[in-house]
Order: sequence, then structure tokens, then C-alpha cells
Amino acid sequence: RSLAKRTADKVVRFRKNIALDPMTPYERRIIHSCLQDFRGVTTSSVGSNDDRRVVVYYDAKTARSNRGNRRDSVKADETAENAVNTAETVETAAEEAAESAAE
Repeated sequence: RSLAKRTADKVVRFRKNIALDPMTPYERRIIHSCLQDFRGVTTSSVGSNDDRRVVVYYDAKTARSNRGNRRDSVKADETAENAVNTAETVETAAEEAAESAAE
């Protein structure tokens, strides 16, 4: 989450797109979730297989009004936390289903 915010701040400050290192699908999803409401940036996944990465793009249309980013980042934190909790719940349910199927 802090990587997402630091990268978004750099993209807005320098008005340059930044490609992050390759990540797992789960890590990419967290980055996308954290930055979906961050003004001044958009995200996209590029590449294939093990070389899939997130690119954070400068978005001039939404960058004009950056005053709300602090409030938006709190909202993004909550969204990312919900995504993590949902993923953990799904993982736990899958493990429990596998255990009961094995019995």
C-alpha cells in the first residue's frame, strides 16, 4: 500500500509514468485497488506471465484538483484492507472445503 502511494505521488509530482517491478496477481490487485480513487493517476497491468507488472500513468484530467488525495487515500486504504480481508476469507473457506473433502 505504501509503495502504491509513494509511486502515485512521484507520478503526479514529476508527471511521468512509472512501471513497477513484476508482481503476483494478488499484489497487482492491491496496487490497483489502492490507486483507483487517487487523483492524477490511472493504473494498468502490462506484460505476460511472470513479467506482468503495474504501470502507474499520469492523468492530467484528474490531476488538476489534488487537494482531496489525503482523504481519498484513507478511502483507498479502507478499500485495500477490504480486498485483503476478502482474499483471506476466500482462502480460509477454500482450505476448510479442502479439509472437509479430504475427510
